[in-house]
Amino acid sequence: MSSGSRNPAAEAFKIWTRLFNHRPFLKGEVEYFVKNFQDKRGDREIENIFAVLERVSELRDFGVDRLEGGIETPCNNIRTNLQTAESLVSEILLHEDSKEVEQTLLVSREAREKELKDFSSHIQRRYLKIDEDYRRREVDLEIKYGRGEH
Repeated sequence: MSSGSRNPAAEAFKIWTRLFNHRPFLKGEVEYFVKNFQDKRGDREIENIFAVLERVSELRDFGVDRLEGGIETPCNNIRTNLQTAESLVSEILLHEDSKEVEQTLLVSREAREKELKDFSSHIQRRYLKIDEDYRRREVDLEIKYGRGEH
């Protein structure tokens, strides 16, 4: 009766649980890894943090003053050199700007001279045409009224 009293669904569930439920195994592996990692690691992080804190305190108390004293002279030289370079660059830019302005003025002047020359030649052509028309009319009038024949 023992084989008949067993529930086949419960048996199947037990088999499935043993085959596919990995939680107990994984939990044991994770605990082993964490314990092993913490034992090997020990207090290295804490020691490293204290070493860094000690070094920072030492630099803050003593190192900064020494560094500022050692840097002061080179910084002044660098500052002076930068100011000199800046003034030279400003002069160059100013000179280039004036050259650019002069070039622009020259181009504008040449364009105006060309326009004046074109305008003058146009006016001369018109004067010549007006003079020619005047002479032609004068001749026509002389022909029409005759020369001196009143």
